[in-house]
Amino acid sequence: MEKWPNFFIVGAPRCGTTFLHNYLNQIPGIYMSKVKEPGYFSLSIDPNLKLTKPIRDKKKYLNLFKKVTDEVAIGESSPSYLWDPKAPKFIFETVQDAKIIMILRDPVQRSYSHYLLGLGLGYQTLSFRKAMLKALNGLDDYSNRIASASFYAESVKRYLEIFKKEQIKIFIFEEFIKDINKSVKEILNFLGVTSEIPDSIKTVTNTVDVSAGRFTKYLIRNRVLRLLVRELVPAEGGPIVRKLFSKKTKKPPLSEEDRKFAEEIYREDAKKLELILGRHLPWPLLRNT
Repeated sequence: MEKWPNFFIVGAPRCGTTFLHNYLNQIPGIYMSKVKEPGYFSLSIDPNLKLTKPIRDKKKYLNLFKKVTDEVAIGESSPSYLWDPKAPKFIFETVQDAKIIMILRDPVQRSYSHYLLGLGLGYQTLSFRKAMLKALNGLDDYSNRIASASFYAESVKRYLEIFKKEQIKIFIFEEFIKDINKSVKEILNFLGVTSEIPDSIKTVTNTVDVSAGRFTKYLIRNRVLRLLVRELVPAEGGPIVRKLFSKKTKKPPLSEEDRKFAEEIYREDAKKLELILGRHLPWPLLRNT
């Protein structure tokens, strides 16, 4: 009998999905895919644009869950599922009773965090403003998610149109991290898991990954070498590779000028999201009008 996940952490990227994936993996009654971001349901992504190769083969994807025993909740995390317009329908057609978890962050800060990731690892060389303009004026594909992944309204609407409201749990990042303990308890209740949460709960840190050296930057920028590494390293080895070639450093602040620039880009979409969710969102761009 095929064993599919019954819940998905769909994003957004740079919103604490890695933290949540790793933390839920510690809780009895929950089985998380050993490979984060398998991307099986992301049909719109060109595999050549990613450092980690998406799993396209059904058998290989289901192998991620072959060790499931009596866990109540079986999950995986692929932030591309929120951005990808084809993912919600594909997930629903495959697992109709699936539960969906989203974490949405201030779109300005999310884009800036995404930019810093690229800058630190070496594949981004432009200023934040130039990188944003290039992304906004480029192809509407995975390579431009620095900008496109912060437009939440249509992405959230797609899921709400396909899944029942009770199948979707949406968190606001800034509220989520204020009381992580409470947020995780809400998730356990949503998933029907009765286990207690571990005492060793960690916080989401204000850090960013940067390249560990010149070779890492050369590797990431060189498409041939990047694809070679991706083919040689199995999917489950992705996190190990990233740890070897990157390190953590304190996140530099966003300038006031760039903040205002980005706020103008995302304000209308954030207002649409408020209407869709039927609630006020605690983001500065909605107050700075």
